Amino acid sequence: MIAAERYRELAALIEAERERRLAASAEQAEADRRRAIREARSEARRHARKSFGDLRARAESEARAAHASLETSRRARSFAAESLLAEQGYVLLADELRRRWRDAAARREWIAAALAAAARRLPEGRWRIACAPGADDAELESLAARGEAGREAALEAGIRIEARIASGAACVDASLAGLLRRRLALQAALLAEVAEAAS
Repeated sequence: MIAAERYRELAALIEAERERRLAASAEQAEADRRRAIREARSEARRHARKSFGDLRARAESEARAAHASLETSRRARSFAAESLLAEQGYVLLADELRRRWRDAAARREWIAAALAAAARRLPEGRWRIACAPGADDAELESLAARGEAGREAALEAGIRIEARIASGAACVDASLAGLLRRRLALQAALLAEVAEAAS
């Protein structure tokens, strides 16, 4: 009887230990399950943040590229419009200079300006003054006599330029071609005038 009682006590102890271990194992399993869920949620949030960050970065990059493309297109259109305006202005300037050469009063001003520039820039010595058709004989004689500051002037008439004054190798080219030679600088100056007038 004592052996049977000891057996039941031992069996109860074993059962209690088994229950305790099962409970500990269940607690550990539950703790592992909760930790796994937390880690999975954390990983999912990290992955979502990374995905959203990648999407945001891609969207921002695409927006910047679209903006740059639009800005490039706008600048290209603006450049094309300015180029056309500059070219038209250059053509109008050339036409106006031709018109002024045909006008006697304007032609006299043109030649006077060329002579004044020559007086400032050309060295002492004999001038060679070339003048295109359009000036009458009196203008040509007057021009030949205008050797500024005592300079002698030899007149070459009938050439196909508006006015050019030379002394040795130095030259003041007041011809249409000479005045329009610096095309890009003239076009830039015309655009600057247009911009200033618009502001």
